Amino acid sequence: MEPQVEFWKKIYTQYTTKQAVIHHTKNLNIIYDVIDFGDRPLSNRGRERIMSRAKRKYRKILRRLARLERRKKLDPTRLKSEEKRVYDLVQNNFRSASRRIRAQIGQKDRFGEGLVRSGLYMDQIE
Repeated sequence: MEPQVEFWKKIYTQYTTKQAVIHHTKNLNIIYDVIDFGDRPLSNRGRERIMSRAKRKYRKILRRLARLERRKKLDPTRLKSEEKRVYDLVQNNFRSASRRIRAQIGQKDRFGEGLVRSGLYMDQIE
C-alpha cells in the first residue's frame, strides 16, 4: 500500500497539470518517464497524442525485452541505454509490463488551487 500512497502523493504535490507521469499500472514504483508539456497551450487531444507516443515507446522497449528473454538472448550488457534503464526498472515479466502502461497527469497546481478555494469556506465547513 505504501508505494501507491507515495505515488499519489507525488501526483498531487510534485507534478503539475503541465506534466504527465508514464508508469506501470500495478507497480507504481515503476515510473518510466515524466513528460513535460511546457508552457505551450495544448488541447486535450494534443496532450493525449504526446502521451500515447510515450506509452508506445515503452511498450515497444518492453516487448523487445520480452522477445529477447523468450529467445534466451537477453544480455543486459548489450542493451541500448534506454532499454537497459527500463530493464533495470522492471527486471522481469516484460510482456506483462508492456500491457500495463498508463499516463497520469499531475495535479499539484489544481490541488493547490483547491486548497486556496477551500480556505474561503472553512468557517462554513467547520
